[in-house]
Amino acid sequence: THGHPDHVAAMGQFEDAYDVYMSHHDLAMARSFKESMGFALDLSALIDVHEGMRFDLGGWVFDVYAVPGHSVGSMVLFDESRGLLIAGDAFGCNRPSISDSLWMQFPGMLPIDQYLGSLLTIRAKLAGRIKTIYGGHNDVPMRGEAYLDALQVAAQRLVDEGEGVLVPSLRPTTAWQVVEGDRLTDPNWAAINVAKGSCLSTDYRAIATLALVRCGTHIIAIAPRMMLPALAPGEVAQTVCVTPTSSAATVHVDGHLVGSGRPFRVQAGQSVTIVVTAADQRGMSNYQLVMSNE
Repeated sequence: THGHPDHVAAMGQFEDAYDVYMSHHDLAMARSFKESMGFALDLSALIDVHEGMRFDLGGWVFDVYAVPGHSVGSMVLFDESRGLLIAGDAFGCNRPSISDSLWMQFPGMLPIDQYLGSLLTIRAKLAGRIKTIYGGHNDVPMRGEAYLDALQVAAQRLVDEGEGVLVPSLRPTTAWQVVEGDRLTDPNWAAINVAKGSCLSTDYRAIATLALVRCGTHIIAIAPRMMLPALAPGEVAQTVCVTPTSSAATVHVDGHLVGSGRPFRVQAGQSVTIVVTAADQRGMSNYQLVMSNE
């Protein structure tokens, strides 16, 4: 699922007989662990894995989704027929016995405002379909999406309120964390470990980005210029919804104020400009959406 040492150390035991897959986004990181820890692993034999791939294991069919955050190359695997998600460390875990969390405190892990976009995107793609989550470190599987609800609330609180929501982490004690729920009484509690001073890409009041763009049933990759899918014959417009990363940010589409998650229409061949303004009224990001008419 990703290139951290506790997830790649034994891959070399399979390379002689099987194809072994890992996102090449994590190759440099895995190489550093191989060299420092002496793993018997041929990194040149690793086949790249990316979103959209499917593994049919005979009765178990897993679709691959990218969830960058815990590592740039973090991937999860979803079995549609069972609603079963193999999550690796993409969402962390919440063991009450050994106080655990989503680890986002080390260099190379994404700022929480960027990770929030990854979390909202994968949740939109799998909404209502997840029945069981197998994390990389939980004692037992997590049922349904209640844990992800709590994780999303924790991430959003840090993005919206800044480092004032952080408390000292119990594990490791060198980190700080934002917590949602009580670990001793709430089976769906969630916490995110971060490094204070570097857990957001900018001051929380200056965050002016989009976290999620929906076009009909499509989830659009976020970039300064975004191509919307072509309209089917007979369609005259497509409904688009955007979600800013910060709850305090405002969004204007072609100069008109649009609420978070509120739909607007884009005609065939039309281009619209989206401007996100941060809570401090100084931070600003511009995006352009183009509806293909091919």
